[in-house]
Amino acid sequence: MTVAAITDIFVFFSLIQNIMELLCGYFKLQNKSTSAWIANTGDGGEIVPYKGTDYDDQYWRVVSRDGDFFKLQNKKSGKWIAHTHGGGDRIVAFNDADYEDQYWKVVPHDDGKHFKLENKKSCEWIANTHAGGDRIVPYKGATYPDQYWSATCHKDL
Repeated sequence: MTVAAITDIFVFFSLIQNIMELLCGYFKLQNKSTSAWIANTGDGGEIVPYKGTDYDDQYWRVVSRDGDFFKLQNKKSGKWIAHTHGGGDRIVAFNDADYEDQYWKVVPHDDGKHFKLENKKSCEWIANTHAGGDRIVPYKGATYPDQYWSATCHKDL
């Protein structure tokens, strides 16, 4: 794939993000491998995988941008997805402090349906792993299906 083709893909995904912001408001992020949704357990809590009943803690929206990077805010808690290194390497919900670890970028999959979410500060991706229990973790290395996500628009929120 040429650099021009890759650039075109990023422009396309940027347009998709803008459309989702305008049309959807809130959306859910579903893991390609596990089919779990990204959810927020509560105030300042872990970001967790969840399957089952539809709750507000599974809905996210793009609120602010920094070039190719954006922040994801939870509908229920108002917290932002962040990659923290304090107290362990974790994906958590955090107050808006405008830190680089709260910014994410879409990295498209070849299938055109899925993408990785790459952290601006760590360059690690959000993954849904089964190692050590079903959880959402930061990961960098070999590519696995549990690192890919899709977004489902919910216009009524």
